[in-house]
Amino acid sequence: MRILRDISGKLPIVIIIVVVLVLALGAGAFAFLKMSHKSKAPEKKEPVKTAQWELGEFLVNLADPGDPRYLKVNLVAEIEDDGKKRGGEGAGDPEEAKAKDAVICALSKHRMNDLLTNQGKDALKSELKSALNEAIEGTKVVDVYFTSFAMQ
Repeated sequence: MRILRDISGKLPIVIIIVVVLVLALGAGAFAFLKMSHKSKAPEKKEPVKTAQWELGEFLVNLADPGDPRYLKVNLVAEIEDDGKKRGGEGAGDPEEAKAKDAVICALSKHRMNDLLTNQGKDALKSELKSALNEAIEGTKVVDVYFTSFAMQ
């Protein structure tokens, strides 16, 4: 009983100390979490310099069975500028030969009906971009543009 009397007189002080300690620990934990998850300012990326690479005109047979269909298209590839000069008559650039081969293979796999819609053309652009990036090492194709597009 004596112990209970001694504690009961000091109980409010003990409760206050415990509450202050819990609040101090909570404030410390909050400050630690705020500092550790501090949002960093997003790094500013310099815009990537790009260049236009005119791949020229392509005339290919489409994959329509039994009915000969043709696609005539002019292509321009937007590439990350690496300082190389591309294109031009008689350049004899091995990269250009690989690029044109990749384009012809990608174009000739499609059927006319697949390319009639905008979704079909967008899918073809995406496929051409992937094919060019695979075919040419060290050059990153950012986008592909049709400068003319005709089917028959």
